[in-house]
Amino acid sequence: MQENNSVPEPVVTTPQIVEQPKQSNFLTILLSILLIISIAISGFFVFQTQKLVKEITILKGQEKVVVPTTEPIATEVSEEDPAANWKLVSNKFWSFKIPSSQNYIKCTSGDIVFIGSPIANGLFEKDQTLECNFGMTTDLFNIYRALHNSENDIVIPTNIDPAFDPLVSSVSQIKVDNKNATLQKETISSGQGTGTRYKIYIDNSQYTDVITFNDIAQKELMNQILSTFKFLD
Repeated sequence: MQENNSVPEPVVTTPQIVEQPKQSNFLTILLSILLIISIAISGFFVFQTQKLVKEITILKGQEKVVVPTTEPIATEVSEEDPAANWKLVSNKFWSFKIPSSQNYIKCTSGDIVFIGSPIANGLFEKDQTLECNFGMTTDLFNIYRALHNSENDIVIPTNIDPAFDPLVSSVSQIKVDNKNATLQKETISSGQGTGTRYKIYIDNSQYTDVITFNDIAQKELMNQILSTFKFLD
């Protein structure tokens, strides 16, 4: 019996190629666009966050910005004193200021001072001291002191007896150099001293000082003069 020594032929297997599905180009482009948009949005929010942090830091004073400035020059504002350049008048009883356009007459007795304009009366052409034995009716104002005795006692006029008292149209209480005083508008209709004037009475235990302003249109000037008034005794 003859042996069969033939080698069996190998079985050849043909490989099968499986085709993978192709990715769509549209999907790739869409994903790329979405990625770009996402990166842009993230970058925008990062920028805005940094900007906000910087603004908060500046507000808190952690970042100082030096801006050159010009400081204003400080000027002292003060109200002008209308009597600052006025003329000072004084005697042994009083001192006060008057406008430089006015002159004074001091009586040698020392108890009366007249203030007037050189235009109104020739007696006021210059500042002077005289023996006062005359009446002055055209002066701006005068002040005199009357002692409390039987001859010179001063009684503040009222309207109790119109036959003898001037007509008192107004009465008010004021201060003259921190002393109590009575201010009255008095009118004399006939006889000596006819006219309307302001009279101020400053009463003391031993005397009364009487200030007479003959021009009631000069009330503001009167108040300015009174604001400078000082008692020296």
